[in-house]
Amino acid sequence: CSSILVAGSFRTYRSAQTFNIAKVNASAGNLDATFTSSVSCDSCNVNLDSPTLVGSHLLVGADTG
Repeated sequence: CSSILVAGSFRTYRSAQTFNIAKVNASAGNLDATFTSSVSCDSCNVNLDSPTLVGSHLLVGADTG
């Protein structure tokens, strides 16, 4: 997998403005500025406290609040 979707409660990723979800390069961690999403984590109805396999994608999250 060459990209990682990062979701949580944040407004920036490495000083770039985002809205709770970002797509980053898996090896370098650079933000993919071409990624857009109509979904924000404020409207997510999924709890990712443990790793979850969705198809060939591994979703990892945590409740850090």
